[in-house]
Amino acid sequence: MNLKDDRETALALFRIINLIVETAITEPKRLDELYTSLPQSKLEGIANRDAPKSSQSDSQEPTQPVGEQGIAQQEHGNEQPAE
Repeated sequence: MNLKDDRETALALFRIINLIVETAITEPKRLDELYTSLPQSKLEGIANRDAPKSSQSDSQEPTQPVGEQGIAQQEHGNEQPAE
């Protein structure tokens, strides 16, 4: 066993731990702080946008998911029936 290898391994493991902590703890806290710093009127608008829709959505035509090719065809105006 080489001491230099152990140090490199330990440093790599610490970098991985730091990445996990950053992703799982630090980023969500930053996003929460940013979100709560928004003006109250904007927070209410977001809440209204995210609220479940009433019977209005029942009257609309149902949409079908479109695959990647369908999206590309729609963008170029080449709509073709799905297979």
